[in-house]
Amino acid sequence: IDIKVPENPWDSFEPSDIPEQILELYKQRPRVTHNSNRACYVPFMDIVNMPNVSSFRSDADYCCTLFHELVHSTGHKSRLGRLDSVDSTDNLDPYAKEELVAELGASMICGITGITGTESNNAAYLKAWLGRLKDDKNLLIRASADAQKAVDRILGTEFSEGEED
Repeated sequence: IDIKVPENPWDSFEPSDIPEQILELYKQRPRVTHNSNRACYVPFMDIVNMPNVSSFRSDADYCCTLFHELVHSTGHKSRLGRLDSVDSTDNLDPYAKEELVAELGASMICGITGITGTESNNAAYLKAWLGRLKDDKNLLIRASADAQKAVDRILGTEFSEGEED
């Protein structure tokens, strides 16, 4: 198989530059504030709140946490609407599934941007949430699909069903 691998546009950025670059790509994004020591997405206000960068062990940890919260924000009714609808096929804890989607999406964005050093934290977080979601064999596939849609929305790379090169 002959696969053309594009150059990574993120190679020229320092990790501290990447959050701003991601935010520039994310059209109709929520407001991002640094008003408390708690990272969270507040849907009714459509705000992502982050602790200051200095509160994190590294720029990579800050980026990964920001990406996690941005993925949550894609679920807002004005974007993908994931937070307002419960997938009837899931019959599971919707909060746990959403955490799984957000962490998968954050991991994807870290991979795309070349941010490393957060993998063991990502894996532990994913393992904890997967444990709460019983043994649904299809859940990881559904959550991954939702995470990919969120990442595409953030990066502005949305694709329609059946679209080919």
